[in-house]
Amino acid sequence: MNRSDVIIVHTDGACSGKNPGGVAAYGYHIQMDGRTVREDYGILKEGEGATNNYAEYMAPIKALNWILSSKETIESADKVLLRSDSQLLVNQINGEWSVKSSSIVDLYEELKDLIDQLENLSLTVEFEHIGREKNGRADGLAQTAIKDHRTLQKIKKKDKKKTCPECGSEMVLRNGKYGKFYGCTSYPDCDHTEDHSDR
Repeated sequence: MNRSDVIIVHTDGACSGKNPGGVAAYGYHIQMDGRTVREDYGILKEGEGATNNYAEYMAPIKALNWILSSKETIESADKVLLRSDSQLLVNQINGEWSVKSSSIVDLYEELKDLIDQLENLSLTVEFEHIGREKNGRADGLAQTAIKDHRTLQKIKKKDKKKTCPECGSEMVLRNGKYGKFYGCTSYPDCDHTEDHSDR
């Protein structure tokens, strides 16, 4: 089998903050014949249900869905080799470990269904566990998703308009004798102020 016959997929999931309940992200990197044909990353969910295991399962689900949507990629290969540094994911998909967590069952079934669809198109699908040090690109993509999300949240928080609870007008940051404070834009008709915190 030539290298061009194999679709090599690296996937990784990440969860930042409280686990469970943080921010779950995915990243994947797809190569054929030594060249990148697709890479993607993004936020999956935030809060309840956002766990490392959820993210590790969603990453290959995202990747295999893309492969199924790419007719040209499928026609150029006869094997998909998916590499992940999640021992849980790989061992469960390979049937070496049972799926005990109720939160993973649906993801497991969805991933197995995607594998079946690819195999029905005459593609062999294999899952291989690799060390984290060999999964740098996919890990970096997942971390980029989290970093971008944090930056966006900071921007939204910074740009969020503060409303005066007394009159409903916008409040703005002002400099006073004792430092910064929020003052109502309807002053002097409304003299409501609030303390400012840099946190």
